[in-house]
Amino acid sequence: MLIATYVGYYFGILSGILVDKVSNLFNFLIASVLTLIGFIGCIIADGDAEFGVGMQVLTLFSMIIAGFGSSIAFITSIATVAKNFSRDLSILFVAVLLTY
Repeated sequence: MLIATYVGYYFGILSGILVDKVSNLFNFLIASVLTLIGFIGCIIADGDAEFGVGMQVLTLFSMIIAGFGSSIAFITSIATVAKNFSRDLSILFVAVLLTY
């Protein structure tokens, strides 16, 4: 199931396009809604006594959606810092700053 989260997280190409086209506030709202939907699906699947095929599919899609939401939030946070950082410093410094 962890692979499903990675699949959702690697939709970063779509997240990057979304971050370029839409404002940062709207991106964070989209990310929070997607992550909430993903976690609610996982909670529903976890509360079921029988973990049948339907619940496994629900868990799989919920984790993909939650991973996609976290991808949007991560890329938006980097883009926000890069857009609001001082123009005198290079983007390389921003990248090093974000990694620590």
